[in-house]
Amino acid sequence: MSKYALMQAPAKDENDFAPRIVIIDNSCPIGKRRVESLVNEGYKPVGWIESPLKLSRLKRGFEANMRHRYENACEKLSKIRLVLNEEDNP
Repeated sequence: MSKYALMQAPAKDENDFAPRIVIIDNSCPIGKRRVESLVNEGYKPVGWIESPLKLSRLKRGFEANMRHRYENACEKLSKIRLVLNEEDNP
């Protein structure tokens, strides 16, 4: 089972409410140095994930989930726009 570090990027400005999170496999010296360099860049450790999956499969799973949520949000916005356009053009 691998243990991955979750590192959150520093906020770009005061309106950046959800800075990106990077997942790093720190089971080897290269990963540990990567964590150290990100901390020096202002990233903050926000958690750990233990998983039997390889890092690439873990990331694909997160990306698929986020893509699904994004598509659902876009669909809702499209429906809202249709309703608003119908109200503006009776």
